Order: sequence, then structure tokens, then C-alpha cells
Amino acid sequence: MGLHYGEIARSNGLLFEQIITDYYNNNENHMSLLISKISNYLPDVSIEILKTGRLIKCGSDKVESIYDKKTTRKSDIYFNYKNGSLDTNIGISVKMSNKGTQLQVISLKCL
Repeated sequence: MGLHYGEIARSNGLLFEQIITDYYNNNENHMSLLISKISNYLPDVSIEILKTGRLIKCGSDKVESIYDKKTTRKSDIYFNYKNGSLDTNIGISVKMSNKGTQLQVISLKCL
């Protein structure tokens, strides 16, 4: 019995998230563009502080949902930066469409 479509999609999604994380963390120009987008949501945080940030791929472990069931995380990737002694994570969701890949900042802190 072969793999089901859902298993293939999850496996490919996890791999794609790792590729995005590595790509941005190793490409200063693209990270600068991402930081400029994030800074729009965080007007009280200086660009210099955000420049110390990196993308971190979330684990695929299950978390508790509001319905007392196990569910996957809503953020695929975190943008992690230090503001003084405070370690801050901003959730980023990876969405794929027929127009290409999109990164969406979904942190409630940003809203």
C-alpha cells in the first residue's frame, strides 16, 4: 500500500517550510525585505532589533485546540528576535496558491 495524498502533502509541506527557512536565513537581501514587511506591523520595534532576527521552522507536533482535541500549530514558521532580554516570536504562515508562495504574518501581537 502506497502513501496517501495527505501524507505526501504534509511531507512536502514540511520540506518546503525548511527550504523557506534556510533560504531567508542565508540570503541577506530577502531577509531585509521580510524584515521591512514585519516592521510595518511592529512600529515600536526598531529595524536594528529586527535585523537580529531569524526564521525558525515550527515542529509538526500536535497542540491542544479550544475543543480539547489535538491539532497542528497554526504557524508554520516563527520570526524570532530578541528585544533586550525578551525573546519574541512572530508567527508566519506559508500559503501556496496558483499565484505562487505567500508568507502571511499571523501573530495576534501584530494585529
